[in-house]
Amino acid sequence: MSAAITAWALLAVMFTVMAMVRVALSAARSAHPEPRATPEARSSELSNVLLVRPVDAPTGGELANLRKVPSGLEQWVMSPDPTVPNHHPSDPRTQNRKLGHLKAAQVDPARTVLVVDADVEVDDALVDALLSALEGGADLAWAAPHPERRGLVRGLLVQSLHSFVVLDAVTFGARPVCGKAMALSPARARC
Repeated sequence: MSAAITAWALLAVMFTVMAMVRVALSAARSAHPEPRATPEARSSELSNVLLVRPVDAPTGGELANLRKVPSGLEQWVMSPDPTVPNHHPSDPRTQNRKLGHLKAAQVDPARTVLVVDADVEVDDALVDALLSALEGGADLAWAAPHPERRGLVRGLLVQSLHSFVVLDAVTFGARPVCGKAMALSPARARC
């Protein structure tokens, strides 16, 4: 019995060390995006970018996030609730409500689309990171949630082996995608 526990513990330690090394290597490879442009140039740059926020029954925190839109960015809030800011009516009858809201958006295929959940605060850094990935040639970019407030959620999503960054670093084959904040290139927005 103790041999099985020892083997399991060694495997867990090896996995943790591998995860730490791969995260450190991927962090060293990826540079933080520099500010993209002056506010005037940034506004014209964002004229072809649409922020779509699917939400059913927003909480107080989500409503606060929906009211904060980076300058120059157009936002559509796809929701059955007409009181949300930048409301665009959507009440999908599908099991996957988020996908139903996105289908209801009817976006111009020539636009770059950012899809961000209502519980995520959108700031210039998030927008810049997503758009930089698309400019680098990606058809799809995503950003892992990074809650700032201490607690269980931050511990799980940022400081554990369940972190999306760690899962991405240790995954072989197709890369995982976190659907909390995504960017779709104009070619993918048509799909």
